[in-house]
Amino acid sequence: MSAVVSDPSPLHYLVEWEAIEILAALFQEILIPPTVHRELQHQKTPPRVRAWANSLPAWVKVQAPSVLDNFLNVDEGEKEAICLALEVNAVAILMDDSQRPRRSRALRIARSRHYRFTGRGGGTRLGGFYRHHPALATDQRPAG
Repeated sequence: MSAVVSDPSPLHYLVEWEAIEILAALFQEILIPPTVHRELQHQKTPPRVRAWANSLPAWVKVQAPSVLDNFLNVDEGEKEAICLALEVNAVAILMDDSQRPRRSRALRIARSRHYRFTGRGGGTRLGGFYRHHPALATDQRPAG
């Protein structure tokens, strides 16, 4: 089974757009770090997203990385996601690819760890990183 790790933004938007099940169709399992889970449950998060995060589907698992690289100068959720992805040898990291400086830094770090950017999907600023893996070959990824 191939692991995929997510930052909160892609999950947040897909829940809001009622399109979260697309991830279940694409991947067997999504791993989210505890900080990401807490961010999705924050009181300022939209009610639909909080409700989803409070009752995660079976294909979403909360897992902490065993080691954090504290030299990564990104927010805690991004740091946990990158470290967890490296630890489990994830084939993808789902992240928001907005151009805010902290996000851009997270994307550069993910690229430096041999994840390649797959682009934006559905006219949104959602993107992901993947490692070479047959299940994520170009002709099998959804058009973006």
